[in-house]
Amino acid sequence: MTLNDFWLIIRHYAKWVIAVPLVCALVLGVLTCVFDHTRGKNFAASASLTITDSTALLGTTSILNLMEVLAQNELALASDEEMTVEAVADPATQSVVFTASGSSENGVIAAANDIADRTAELTKQALIDQGEVYLNVVDEATPEGESPMSLSGVTAADRIAALRSCAFTVSEAKEAIANGAGGALKYAGVGLVGGLFLVICALALVDSARRPIKGDAGVAAVTDIPVLSRGSDATAGERLWLNVQFCTDKPLDSLCLIPLSGSADMAMGSVLSDAIENMRSNSVKAGRLDTGDCENQPSIVCCDSLQKDILGAHTARESSAVVVIVQAWRDTEEMLHDTLSELKLADAPVVGVALTD
Repeated sequence: MTLNDFWLIIRHYAKWVIAVPLVCALVLGVLTCVFDHTRGKNFAASASLTITDSTALLGTTSILNLMEVLAQNELALASDEEMTVEAVADPATQSVVFTASGSSENGVIAAANDIADRTAELTKQALIDQGEVYLNVVDEATPEGESPMSLSGVTAADRIAALRSCAFTVSEAKEAIANGAGGALKYAGVGLVGGLFLVICALALVDSARRPIKGDAGVAAVTDIPVLSRGSDATAGERLWLNVQFCTDKPLDSLCLIPLSGSADMAMGSVLSDAIENMRSNSVKAGRLDTGDCENQPSIVCCDSLQKDILGAHTARESSAVVVIVQAWRDTEEMLHDTLSELKLADAPVVGVALTD
């Protein structure tokens, strides 16, 4: 199946492509709202703790990991069944985000801010302790009378000063967000995208199974006989009549129309008859035909489809020319192949195909 086939399917079944995703979005959105209403309103608030090393002597990634570990320890000690708090490190912003969720709007704000403040204080104290340990180790390893230096050429005093000068910024939570509207919109979006995907896949599967004739390409996939007209209006009738005359070099006493599906009372028969009458009348007025020539108007014979009545093949055999009527999107390539095979066995003079809406 080509991209053009996909586009034709979407355009032809536009109502389904629009309606199904909208219904899926509406259903999921309503179900989410009902679920949230029965479960009770839930709130979420977020605060963040960011580290800044103004000296650029420290690896902030390691300090960020330390903050996350201390935060997780605090969360384990301050567990609450009515409220949950999560801490997630974000290396891109060198920060830890604390998200509290629960049924109390003010409670989640206070919880997120409190855990962020406590983590900041614990990290500051941990860095101070680390500086003191580092200083003791360097003093013990430095010979008497020499200046203590680290491997990178930075003095112990500089590194300790860097540890103590790290800035911790707490961006406090100011408001809590209710999960009702946001959740409903999110799941409505999921329903919209999912419904669109499902309806397109379903239509593509049905199209691959049925192989309906969508246009000239569908006819060309089965046979090399020409498409004489497209549509079922007066212009299509005139075009069909002219092309039928172009396709045969013998007088047309009768023209047989055989549809792939349906019965003999097809609209194309009356459209073609009206087109022939109008064209002959206009030719007489213009002087291209004598009035006597109008009496030689061929008869239009409309048959049932060969699936419905095989006797139509006999009528086609006795006619001067045969046109196969194909209804786009309703008739399939298999139906066209079977009908043409029957007409070939009957030695019917098939001159072309008329594609109708």
